[in-house]
Amino acid sequence: MCARTSAETPVLGCFLLAPALAMSAYPQSSPRIQARHTQIIHGWDDDVVLPMPVIELAREQKLPLLALPDGHRLENSLARLVIEFRGFMTDCLSDA
Repeated sequence: MCARTSAETPVLGCFLLAPALAMSAYPQSSPRIQARHTQIIHGWDDDVVLPMPVIELAREQKLPLLALPDGHRLENSLARLVIEFRGFMTDCLSDA
C-alpha cells in the first residue's frame, strides 16, 4: 500500500518489509516508488514473495534494499529490523 501510494502522492518515507512487489501475475504490483526515503527489507528464503523480482525492481528504481537470511515473516531478524527502522526514522525526521 505504501509503495502504491508513493507512486501517486508525495510521501516522506516507505519502509517496506517483504513487500509484494514485482509479482508477475499482478502488473499493478510494480509501482514507481517515489518516497523521499525508501528502505526495502526482504528475506532470501521468502517463499511467499520471491526475492529476485523485488531485488530487480529495487535495482531498476535505484532503491536501497537489504536482503536478510530469513523467510517472509522476517521473524529471525527482529533485532536487525529495529535497528534499520530507527535509522530510517532518523533519516526521515532529519528531512521533515
